[in-house]
This record gives sequence, C-alpha cells and structure tokens, in this order.
Amino acid sequence: MHESERMSDGIQEALGRDARKSLVPCKGVDVTLETRARMKQQLMSDTAEDPVAMLLYFRHLVTCIADEATVGREIVDAGCLPKFMNFLHKDHLELQKHAAWVLGNVAAGWDAHSQAVAEAGAVAPMVGLLRSDDLSVQKVAAESLANIAATTYGRDKILADDFLTPLQSLLGMDKIPKGASSLLRNLCMGQNPRPRLSCLRPCLPTLARLVLHGSEVVSDDACYGLVSLLRIHGGCLRPSLDDSFLTEFQNHYKYVQRRKYRENS
Repeated sequence: MHESERMSDGIQEALGRDARKSLVPCKGVDVTLETRARMKQQLMSDTAEDPVAMLLYFRHLVTCIADEATVGREIVDAGCLPKFMNFLHKDHLELQKHAAWVLGNVAAGWDAHSQAVAEAGAVAPMVGLLRSDDLSVQKVAAESLANIAATTYGRDKILADDFLTPLQSLLGMDKIPKGASSLLRNLCMGQNPRPRLSCLRPCLPTLARLVLHGSEVVSDDACYGLVSLLRIHGGCLRPSLDDSFLTEFQNHYKYVQRRKYRENS
C-alpha cells in the first residue's frame, strides 16, 4: 500500500474495511457518538495520521446519517468549520474534494447551517475550486455552492464573488454537471432580498439555452431559474428576450409543471 493510501488504525476501524472502494456505500461506517467525538477531536487537534482518511470518514458521516441536520449541528457547534475550510486551500485534490463535500452537506441542513458555512468564508475558495483542473472537484464544488446558495445570504455571497466565468464553463459542457445547473437555479431564486439583476443578467443567454436542454434535470433547473427572474425582474428582462422564445418557454414551462404534477401524484 502506498503511503498516501495508509490509514491510522482508528480511522480504518471507523470507516470499515471497504472504505477505500467506494464513497457511496455506508455499511460498516461507525457513526456512534463516541467515534464521532474522537474523530472531531482529531480534526480539531490536527493529530490525524492520514488527513484524507479522516475527511473521508466525515464525508461518509454526513452522507450516511438520515438526519443530516443533526450532524451539521454537531460540526457547526464543535467549531469544526474553519478546520474543513483549511483543507479547501490545500494543494491536494482529495483533501479539497472531501472537505468541500462535507461543507456542502452541512449547508444542506438548516438555513442557519448554510449561513454558518458562508460566514466561515467557504464561498471564495469554493468558487476557486470551480476552476480546478479536476472535474470531480469542480462537480463537488458546484453542488456545495448550490446548497450554500439555497439561502439568500449565501446566494448574495456567491453573487458578489467572481463566479460567472467558471460556472459558465461548466454549463457549456456536453454533459452538464447537475450541481452547476442547480447552482444557477438557486442564484436566481429568492425575493427578500431579490437577487441582484446586474450579477445575473450575463446569465440570461445561458438560461435561455438550457431551458430546452436534452437533460430534464438541467432543463428544469433553467426553467425554474428563469421563471423566478422573470417574476422578480420581468420588466427589465422581457425586452431582452425574443417574443417567440417567450411563447415557447411558457409552453415548455407548462409542460414541466404537468410532468412534475404527474410525478408527484
């Protein structure tokens, strides 16, 4: 086993034998309060022999427990956010990816947790990870930012950053990452306060293009984002959109609503 793949005995035991094989299955992960406390102590004291394995444990933890808000509260209340933040700045793809995953899952809990992640300064380094040369890091960063943008506080933090170029790059891919379209959608949402039109107007052509995208997930995200912007800033935006497109969009949005109704009934 290479040195970078070696785990300390405690972390290996906590993760289970198959921890390195997959990031998704949670069978064998020790999520007892005692183990969680021990792992948080390693994180806070910088004593982990294998930081990648330690972060992988937390990644499993926030994925495995059904009540993600409970784990998020544990992480926030323990003061762990700055520690995870530090790993976003490391020149190490695995550390960046796992730390971004954990922070994104914390942000997916309660609004207070999402705001705590944004207040901890996660937005700027996450936006930086959208520019990573590694696609898996870009995807996790986009998904995490989408969760942060689900609150108006986090949304405005992202809108104030230099997010547009790297996000447009992801949205221009043949297979658009789900997190990228979710991020664009969430940046367009919310009315108290409204998202700043000056930050989002450059995204209008992209939204219009993605409305009829072949992926239902991407198309739905674009539809909901554009509907939100038109409701909030319609008077300013409608002159920028062709009448024929608006008609096509309205018909497509009605189709999306009918499909969603059937899926949920």
